[in-house]
Amino acid sequence: MRKKEKWILWTLLWALCLGGCSSGTKVEESRVESGATEGETDPSQEETDPAGDFLEKNDPKEEPKLLSLMTENKMDSVGEEGRQIVSTNYRKVWLEDREQGAVVGAGEFPELAEALRERNEKEEQAAKTFLEEANTQVQERMEMDENWQGEYTQEQDLWVVRADTSVLSILESEYSYTGGAHGFFAYSGVNLDSKTGQQLKLNEAVKDTGRLLEILTQRLPEKYSDVEFFGDWKKTIQEELEKGLLTWTVGYGGMTFYFNPYELAPYSAGVQAITISYKEESELFSEKICQTPRSWATSIHPFLEYDLGQDDTSDTIEVGGEMDEYSTYTQFWISVNGEKKTMKDKWFYRYTPYLIHSEDLDGELLMVEEVSDNDFSTIFVYELNEEKSGFGEPWSFPDMGFHTYFEEWDEDTYIYGKEVFTNPSRFRLDTRINLLGTYSGTKWYSLHPSEKKNGYLFAEQDWYDVLHFDHFLTLLIPLEMEIPGNGETLEFPAGTKLWIVRTDGEYVEFATEDGRNCRVYVEENEWPLRIRGVEEKDTTEIFDDMRYAG
Repeated sequence: MRKKEKWILWTLLWALCLGGCSSGTKVEESRVESGATEGETDPSQEETDPAGDFLEKNDPKEEPKLLSLMTENKMDSVGEEGRQIVSTNYRKVWLEDREQGAVVGAGEFPELAEALRERNEKEEQAAKTFLEEANTQVQERMEMDENWQGEYTQEQDLWVVRADTSVLSILESEYSYTGGAHGFFAYSGVNLDSKTGQQLKLNEAVKDTGRLLEILTQRLPEKYSDVEFFGDWKKTIQEELEKGLLTWTVGYGGMTFYFNPYELAPYSAGVQAITISYKEESELFSEKICQTPRSWATSIHPFLEYDLGQDDTSDTIEVGGEMDEYSTYTQFWISVNGEKKTMKDKWFYRYTPYLIHSEDLDGELLMVEEVSDNDFSTIFVYELNEEKSGFGEPWSFPDMGFHTYFEEWDEDTYIYGKEVFTNPSRFRLDTRINLLGTYSGTKWYSLHPSEKKNGYLFAEQDWYDVLHFDHFLTLLIPLEMEIPGNGETLEFPAGTKLWIVRTDGEYVEFATEDGRNCRVYVEENEWPLRIRGVEEKDTTEIFDDMRYAG
């Protein structure tokens, strides 16, 4: 091996031993320096050399893949004399197995699935404990003051910050009120190694805690110049760092550290949060967390910062809404670095926003689901341009929402969850359909630059899949129906039970009790609807128990 080449490889070996987020790039660069053209083998590499062996074994690792997650909102309460006196609200989260449905514990990461199950059980038990203890306190208070009309409450929320095969990071918030001048709220981070299900330790993510302490103590007073910190706030951070008590999450662009009320400053100062990007402090972080998928979606939480446009500066991204006296949102706004765009004349009850990054697109997108009466959903897609202060008018998709999953195992056991949007390259959206009843159909989509005029939404299939619920239609008359796949028809007798499993907006496909599939084509040019080939009867004379919403 020539001296120059050997010197380069040994230098790279040393850099790989010390480097952090940029180590993968350095390995790639070593192959350009050798002098061989692309696709050729450099003869010098055939010699035995420890540096060459090291580089061969330490090629950049495979890009992490994204996890598929579901969440479920759980509520419980205690009432007395027609009013609610204690209430709880918490969120479950679990891994989904795409081939078998949302079955807890299934999939390629059983240890992670088990860790999430344990987390869910703890949250459920904590909610039950709160209900019991708070109810006892409320009863005692009402005995002392019969005119007391308050309510004790505990509310939890969560945001999936990152979900890939390296790290699952979740930001949780909890608010509780059990009397006094005000309630109390705090944030916590759940950071799990996706492969083992174990809690990710700070020293597995951060290589230099001394440098971390330096950054935090420098940036906090700069970012929160109007906050009057406690006199010993720096010592508090140092002690929490040494004891492993810091609150943090791992994102796709950096790590965020959170300081709750009373931690560094008074309650009135709220929460302080500092995000340190992987780019600006590349030597601070481990390769494990720096290596991220080329496309991802993350829940927009109250402290989100990300480098829009990839120009090495962090941008603060916020969303919110204005409510009327009936707790209905009438406005929705987006803010990037303080520049706000407000959409007025809105009317919805809740919203779910995601920031989307894809190397196939020119910039980041914002996708928001707004939900109003009867779970009527609308998807909005916004472009966040590189100037970071402008937003185009959104694309609107009425009757569409993020995928909802329901599976009933028996009368008392079921799963009802909302899919967490993590993968812009393949995701599901639900659409409300009104053919032989009202139901939800699911279609797979991806975000693709060729579909910019349509909000980047690219449908990967022409049909909608319909979840196989217990509800079925019953034939009132014998009916000849098409057998999918061969074009033949077969007459099915009156009394046949039919479960809707698929539609493309024209045909409706059924599954029967004996496992056969059959299909009818619906004529929508008049109401009641009619079936092609049986125009003398409307659908109410053919099918029993069609259920329409509204």
